Amino acid sequence: MVKIKFMLFTIISLPYFCLAGECKTNICIIDNVTESYKNEDDRLNIEYKKVREFLPDEKFLKVKEVQKLWIKYRDEKCSDTTYKASDTGEESKIDRVLCLSHMSSARSIELRMIYDSDFRNSINYVYSSFLRTGFDWKQRNKTTLENEYIDNNCRSLDSVIEGFDKEFCKERMSTP
Repeated sequence: MVKIKFMLFTIISLPYFCLAGECKTNICIIDNVTESYKNEDDRLNIEYKKVREFLPDEKFLKVKEVQKLWIKYRDEKCSDTTYKASDTGEESKIDRVLCLSHMSSARSIELRMIYDSDFRNSINYVYSSFLRTGFDWKQRNKTTLENEYIDNNCRSLDSVIEGFDKEFCKERMSTP
């Protein structure tokens, strides 16, 4: 289990380490992670537009509602309050931007799953393999807003994707 978590962490974090590895100052790192976040945000906007084109209006309204909730959740999770500059200096700025980048990347994945069934099947396979390791997702503490976002997102996906497993979605989204 530890090996799987480390592998997932390494895969997810590798682009950030590579970016940061080119820099010798916090300012350079902040610039690089900010650019990475901009790229993730651009990708998120592209995925959102693809979903908009893919879904009929009545189904897209549910996705739009969840998107607004996700923005609140992202803003809470990656807030200046969470990453206090006074606590860790310049590193807090880096951590905050990495949080925004990670959240945007994760949301892009959720959106792409709506219109790309092969991608959805691949993601579900990876997560189901991870969950078979015995990780108990229910023990993880989540905020009220996070619970609300996860529940609404999974219900929304269930309503727009035929045969979607809402409970598995909740498990997948609750993994750290």
